[in-house]
Amino acid sequence: MLYNYCRVKWNKSRGNVWHRLRRREVNGNHLRFNAIPKQILVKPKKEKIAPNRLQMVPEELVYQLCVFSSGDNWLEFRKIAEELLNLPEMILLTSGLGFQLIENLLNILVVDIFGVGKKDVGKTSSQHLHDDRATPLQFDHERSADIKLILQLVHTFTNQVPETSYYHLRFKYRLIEVLFTLFSETQHRIHLVASAIAEKLLTATPMSQNNKLFSLQSIKSLPAIVSRMNNDSLLYFYHVISVVMSDCELCGSVSLEQHDQWLNDSSVADTAALNQEFLLSLPSHLENMCLSASRPASEVTRPLSLLAHMLGQSFGSLDLENDDFQMMERQIGSSDSYIWLNDIIHRANLFTIITMLLTGKYQNEVQKRLMKCDFVNRLNNSFEEVIWKDFPDIPDLSADSEDISQTTFVRVQFLRLVHSIADSTSYRYSLLSIEELHTLKQIAEKKNHSLPSEFPTLTNDTAAPLSKRSLLSQVMSKLHQESITFWITRVVEAFLRGPTNPTTQAFLLDKNIVESTVGVLISTRPMHELVRQGCFDMLSTVMKVNVDAFTRCDNALNSARKFQTFISAVEDSLIDSNMFIRCVILTTHYIQTSQTENKEVLVTNRLLEYYTNHKRRIQVIARLVTLLDVSTLSQETVSCLNTSLLLLIMAHRNNRLASYLQCLYGVYEPAVLENLYSLLQFWIVHYSLPFKKNDRKSLEFGSLTQFSEWESVARTLLDPDLRSEISIKHYLAKADEIGRTYGSPNLTYIRWP
Repeated sequence: MLYNYCRVKWNKSRGNVWHRLRRREVNGNHLRFNAIPKQILVKPKKEKIAPNRLQMVPEELVYQLCVFSSGDNWLEFRKIAEELLNLPEMILLTSGLGFQLIENLLNILVVDIFGVGKKDVGKTSSQHLHDDRATPLQFDHERSADIKLILQLVHTFTNQVPETSYYHLRFKYRLIEVLFTLFSETQHRIHLVASAIAEKLLTATPMSQNNKLFSLQSIKSLPAIVSRMNNDSLLYFYHVISVVMSDCELCGSVSLEQHDQWLNDSSVADTAALNQEFLLSLPSHLENMCLSASRPASEVTRPLSLLAHMLGQSFGSLDLENDDFQMMERQIGSSDSYIWLNDIIHRANLFTIITMLLTGKYQNEVQKRLMKCDFVNRLNNSFEEVIWKDFPDIPDLSADSEDISQTTFVRVQFLRLVHSIADSTSYRYSLLSIEELHTLKQIAEKKNHSLPSEFPTLTNDTAAPLSKRSLLSQVMSKLHQESITFWITRVVEAFLRGPTNPTTQAFLLDKNIVESTVGVLISTRPMHELVRQGCFDMLSTVMKVNVDAFTRCDNALNSARKFQTFISAVEDSLIDSNMFIRCVILTTHYIQTSQTENKEVLVTNRLLEYYTNHKRRIQVIARLVTLLDVSTLSQETVSCLNTSLLLLIMAHRNNRLASYLQCLYGVYEPAVLENLYSLLQFWIVHYSLPFKKNDRKSLEFGSLTQFSEWESVARTLLDPDLRSEISIKHYLAKADEIGRTYGSPNLTYIRWP
């Protein structure tokens, strides 16, 4: 086998890795190393073939590779195949030729070796679902060498043709069944190449944006296939499954409008639910995954096979022979860090799968099963000694500033898992220690607050033993590690999600979370935009309608310089801070209507007083609307539209909507109102989609405003009646009538509210 030192960039066409993480699109396919340490690659090379040798292989000979595939011709087939594999660099004449070879070779594997009828090879999903055969495919084990040779060629050729050329192969269900069957063939290490090809096919992207999910239930024999896998095979099975379950997003960067259309037109939600149902139906597999993902350091004895396999993918070859493994054991086996690295790669795959199950259709069942196996308590015990273990003698393998290191990626997957637990109303309190649960109860009694219905009884009769350690506190202790700050803030935000709970807010306030976060935001060191956004979003949930939190924030900004620095951080990055502005506006309204005894706070608290100014509110609306466009609106920026609309809702409640629209018309370009009109048209359609039920509920919880009011004000603004002063059309018609292009704050009819 030839080793080549190479750097394999992450697929940039799928977008910046941080944004892919936020969209929960990062999957097992991206857990590949971007550079390989040179000391691992030291090995005597085989004698090179002369460069002109490649020119001596005619195109006809390559075609013959797929002709000599039966009977006595197998000898000639092996000869040609081995000759091609031994070339120092295999360069096919055309990608079309490479694609034909891939098709023909896989056809040989499925039809000639496994004996699957030709009619079955091309069966579609709907046709295959009617096949009740649930027994695994059989093959002649004496053909193992031929199978490995075919798979090695296919793997080599798939590296040289576009993904779009073999995307359709992911839906050849008998082919995928054959590959899964070969996961059990560990004796000749066939499973290494079979899993690599399965991953390539199942992550291939189509030419169009209409990406479809692969259905695990389409392979009726898969439960029986999985039951035959040993621990080594399951490593690769879970790696590929993490890819399949994470593959529920569009490839590339798409707008929210395109994403809605894709979800509306495809069966992605149904297929995702079927895949989750399949995994949960495998006896004890969820429990075994949890035990493996949270096992303590003392149980980490797994060999380096998964790490070796992933290094092999980076080399572009998977012909890992005995001497290759022995060489790797000699060169890196003595380093504990590489053993740990091999282990956390496997854990990352499991974290991904469990996260998808926790956030899927069967989340209630998953939560109950995780509680029974004491999952959170086990994660607690492995937090410091495994998940947050540093690897000082491993070089940073990230390719450039947009990529993240392998250890950071695993920690992000872990935090995504904790986020999904925190987001579960019936399971989130398992993240706290028994001491913290008692503290929460005392806070509720002291402030005369009621505890949530899902709050656990503080006895030994709970479904899962109460922990002496707090996973939430351990996570929060890493808040200042910038590479994962965003995801830590997301965990805290998820823990507070739902109806505003002053008891939980008070519990976190006592941990000085406001003071420490404000300190991060006003620091002079450079800050990634996602860190800034995460900090603002976390503050918005902790401080929402909480006077004590705003008092703490005001005290933290104890000088004019600090206050101005904070305000600049808010106004210089409205996309990142819009949720915080929403929190300030909601708190102001709450004090004015429900806590009139605290009205003086609106004057004494500088932050609240700053945004009671209606001129500033209108400026925020105009600036946010200017930043948005329907064609580029995303899941990240739709919150800016919601903040703009909420400001208009508050104006409507106070009978100021007409004056707000008049100022937007008089001061700013008509394009602002035109864009707002288009955005609101999209907003109505977006939130009316049947699969947006949870988004509507989240909008209500986050704004303390019923969705019916959101929709009513949006439709009022879109009213086509030109006589209505609270209709956008009324002002656009005025602009058309006088031919005005630009606004002016000096127009005599402008009255700032």
